[in-house]
Amino acid sequence: MPDNIAEYLTPLALAIWIMDDGARVGSGLKLSTNSFTYEECIRLVYTLYELYGLKASVQSAGVPDQHIIYI
Repeated sequence: MPDNIAEYLTPLALAIWIMDDGARVGSGLKLSTNSFTYEECIRLVYTLYELYGLKASVQSAGVPDQHIIYI
């Protein structure tokens, strides 16, 4: 993941990401980020909050060393 991920995470890019790798879970949304490291997921969570005020968390995907982002 590039250091300047915030430059690429436009509203359109986020919408496409949700349509491609997102899913409704209860009253929230999950983004499948299985190929990202835990640290990269944390960076994405902070970026989503900084850019859009979205409160998100990193959760286990049920497989060792794989995570999802829950919004």
